[in-house]
Amino acid sequence: MAVRSGRALEILGALATMTGLFLTGTLVGTSPALAAGGRVDQAAVAPVSNDRPPAGAAQDGAPQGGAAAARESQGRFGIRLTEVTESLRDDPRAREYIIDHLNPESVLSRQVEVYNDGPEPMHLALYPAAASIGRGEFHFGQGHAANELSTWVSINPASIDLAAHGRANAQVTINVPKDASPGEHYAVLWAEAASAPTQGSGVRMVNRVGIRIYLDVGPGGPPAAGFAISALTANRTPDGRAALSTEVHNTGGRALDMAGDLRLERGPGGLRAGPFPANLGTTIGPGEVAPVSIPLDSELPLGPWHASVTLRSGLVEHTVTATIVFPKKPGESHRYLIGGYSAWHYVVAVGIAVVLFVIVVGFVLIHRRRGGRRAPADSLPQQGAGPDGGVGPEGGVRSDRDAGDQGAQTSV
Repeated sequence: MAVRSGRALEILGALATMTGLFLTGTLVGTSPALAAGGRVDQAAVAPVSNDRPPAGAAQDGAPQGGAAAARESQGRFGIRLTEVTESLRDDPRAREYIIDHLNPESVLSRQVEVYNDGPEPMHLALYPAAASIGRGEFHFGQGHAANELSTWVSINPASIDLAAHGRANAQVTINVPKDASPGEHYAVLWAEAASAPTQGSGVRMVNRVGIRIYLDVGPGGPPAAGFAISALTANRTPDGRAALSTEVHNTGGRALDMAGDLRLERGPGGLRAGPFPANLGTTIGPGEVAPVSIPLDSELPLGPWHASVTLRSGLVEHTVTATIVFPKKPGESHRYLIGGYSAWHYVVAVGIAVVLFVIVVGFVLIHRRRGGRRAPADSLPQQGAGPDGGVGPEGGVRSDRDAGDQGAQTSV
């Protein structure tokens, strides 16, 4: 009976494997580790392109990285990186933000440039302040709010007077103490311009722009960066526009700044559409899950479409595909798991697994009952010698049939 039970378990394992294969999705792409950051030696830095960032305006807005710029009452000003870690020079994020990995008791130095595009002289204050990541966004602290990383950062000079259309450099130093907590830390390097107080009220306008800092601390090299796209959701917004959102899991040890696009093919009548760029501004911390949305057009046919979504953060890129249909009614949505499977595939698979489990359990119980009907060896009748002359227990004899039955009992 033990042998038959083992066989039943083997059958159950094989069926479970087949069910797992039914659920397998297709995920295209690789997840290379984010390249190693620079160490204490300052020779391992490369210059960043000297191109002036495009015009933009922000009033105490979210830092826009190396191309950060804001419009003050006298004109436009900004701040940008002029150096990048040599090993990260091909990473577009590292050309906009200060991104690196340091061991405790290490020092990192980077040069930044501030500029004044206005027709009047301008005074800028430079300082670090706290930042954090949560719910898919990069959050910066109010004013000069501090955290662990911001206390390690110093800027020389701390303030600069710029002539009209002038520019100047400043040195940023990050000194990681021996007792620094491990993991990734976040801060912002701000350039701030304040207008003169208004007469009678004392109120003044403050504009600032900044460069994000992503610093990982710990022994050895930096942790790998990676993510997985687990689902696509086709939506119909309340105003009637089609949209697609992705569910992104940060599976690595570094924060992600998401970008990417959607391409639609094999639509009604062989239509093709796209690429449609993903909304920028989604930042996902290690271990977090957040959506990345892609707005579309209200005139887009419902489908079905073969959707191909490519998302990237720095050097890490993934592509997933699925066959999707956009809902008709505003507010409705259709969710598709990676590989094009929707929820009903999993319902069917679970149902199949339950049926198979019941069959195998029934098979085991039936054989147990058959085995239980056999008489114990010591209850067999003890009679005289049989034709073969074999002597049974306690001087009795048993036939070949009895010996076979007792042998079956012994194997249980």
